[in-house]
Amino acid sequence: MKLTKHDEFVRKCLLDLEVAKDFLEQYLPAEIKNKCNLDTIAIVPGSYIDGKLKKMASDVVYSLKTKSNRQAYIYTLVEHQSSEDFMMPFRILRYQIAIMQQHHDKYPKEALPLVFPLVVYNGTNSPYPYPTTLKELFNEPELFNHVGLGNFMLNDLTILEDDAIIQHKKVALLEMLAKHIRDRDFIEAVDYIVKAFKIAQTQQIEHSLIQGAMHYLLSGREKEELNILINELLQQLPDYGDELMTYAEELRREGRKLGKQEGKQEVINEIAQKMLKEGEPIEKISRLLGIPLDKLQKH
Repeated sequence: MKLTKHDEFVRKCLLDLEVAKDFLEQYLPAEIKNKCNLDTIAIVPGSYIDGKLKKMASDVVYSLKTKSNRQAYIYTLVEHQSSEDFMMPFRILRYQIAIMQQHHDKYPKEALPLVFPLVVYNGTNSPYPYPTTLKELFNEPELFNHVGLGNFMLNDLTILEDDAIIQHKKVALLEMLAKHIRDRDFIEAVDYIVKAFKIAQTQQIEHSLIQGAMHYLLSGREKEELNILINELLQQLPDYGDELMTYAEELRREGRKLGKQEGKQEVINEIAQKMLKEGEPIEKISRLLGIPLDKLQKH
């Protein structure tokens, strides 16, 4: 970009660190200035701007240390154009992200730095007539404070109780499987998984989603465990009988093909022993694992 006389003069001033220190001393808000060590400022090259973000001729980025010795940046823009720039806050946001990205690329193990933008305006319309916050740019500005940028609402299934998940109607099956698919003690979750399948049936969830749930389980759990789950589903959800029998037969074929029948019984016995030690009712163990009560009572 060819520099105008205005740009030349502004940029020359902003690149002089002594002038820059006084400039920042004058215009930085007190809460920012009091956290920064202005004696550490240095000029950052403008290469952080990609091809779609053409650098303004009078833009300057300073790096500096906070008083807690963390890296920060100040992005300055002297805005002298007379034409309207309603989207200035969005443009500023894109520059901030570009600066943070460059820092992250250079120091990937460090926390992200703060980038404080400072715009000095000397346009023809006075006072500055355009938005100065992102909130003003959105079509639902009253919701912006609840959404923000970069923040997210967390649904942590690892701490969500199964009894709470069961109340989530059509999404209960998704959440229950996602929570327990990697469980070390998957068998202990069978009762709740069955409840989630029953809710899915009651809520008339799309049949393709039931199929998807079964394929998800097949990809993530041992065949012996899934036989236990399918047997329980067959007892409590007879409407799914034909389809569940298809999955059960598929598991049996794989078991025969891999020669794991003997290993399967060993796994089941280990599961039974663990459930007994953890105080699970013997009737429940017999029902889930298909082991006769008299055999369990000998342990």
